[in-house]
Amino acid sequence: MKASLVVFLAAAVAAVPQRGLGGGGLPVVSTKTLTPKLRANAKRVAVKYGPFELLAKDDRDQLADAPHRQAKKSPGSMDPKGQSGMSTLSGGLCGGCTVLSAHYGLEYPDGKEAKPESGVYIHHLVSYDTSKQAQSPIGDCNGGSGIKMPFGAQFVDRGEDSGDTATTFASADPSSNSGYHMSAKAKLIVQHDLVNYENTAKKLYIVLDYEYLPGLQGNDAGATLKSVTACGVGGPKVDPKARAVTTGKPMAVTADATVTWARGHLHAGGEKMELFVNGKHTCDSLPKYDAQGVITTMTLCPQPIKLKKGDTVSINAVYNLPKYPLRKSTDGHGAAHGVLGGSDVMGMFAMTYEKA
Repeated sequence: MKASLVVFLAAAVAAVPQRGLGGGGLPVVSTKTLTPKLRANAKRVAVKYGPFELLAKDDRDQLADAPHRQAKKSPGSMDPKGQSGMSTLSGGLCGGCTVLSAHYGLEYPDGKEAKPESGVYIHHLVSYDTSKQAQSPIGDCNGGSGIKMPFGAQFVDRGEDSGDTATTFASADPSSNSGYHMSAKAKLIVQHDLVNYENTAKKLYIVLDYEYLPGLQGNDAGATLKSVTACGVGGPKVDPKARAVTTGKPMAVTADATVTWARGHLHAGGEKMELFVNGKHTCDSLPKYDAQGVITTMTLCPQPIKLKKGDTVSINAVYNLPKYPLRKSTDGHGAAHGVLGGSDVMGMFAMTYEKA
């Protein structure tokens, strides 16, 4: 992908279809109470939204007039026949609460998870809380405070490589109640890029599984998504015959903070994501591949990372095509995707943070 995160998000905005998952609100279908994982006094629920229809692979280009279908074109998709756009989630949110962790999933009407082996690939789901403004302590490469997202504060992201790994806002200190403060006015915008590998339309539901504490407790945590392509770097680089490393530019830390949780994001072909603080190697996030060559999980940075104002953070993306082939897209190839061009590769770090 030869575009920065700014271009990626700009394409996403341009890709807003008209109905269903592509622009309207998805209603709450059900709410299920689950056992909390992080704090014994917390609550955990799985909220199901939908349904929406993912068009058949070869029907993606048709203009669908039925409710909950995609529009004719998906210029923001990174797959030739991917389906991209946005929707809103407003019901089912705790409101006036402290979110400790959250995770998105996709389900079929029978409750089974939608996965590549059943024909559905999650290129990405990225969500924003429209009731808040982003205040990431990791700014841009020019010493500024970073990109002002037009949708609100970053909330939770999900790619196929995320698997069942939840985004965690909770402090590693079990005595701390800090987490993401979700207001009573919270509404989530979910930007998506999904792929149907089959020529059969699929009815799907988004499931938001989140753990929370009632009330706004402790310090307010946040989330940020950083791309190795930022500041004109381009890439990530790939070479069919050799290992390729894309080196990101240093990003300024604008406030004292602790990175609570960090997970790399790669596509097939990726070997690892590397994280550096002040040029010193701090963490690797490694992919786990299944037998079909799909990344199912990425390892997490093992410890919280302390940051001071004036520090720099940088990331590298490592791709190794001789060892890990690119994903086959819906046109039968592993490269040249969508308006962004280039190979279907990304190199990012998703992080949550708590300011000092």
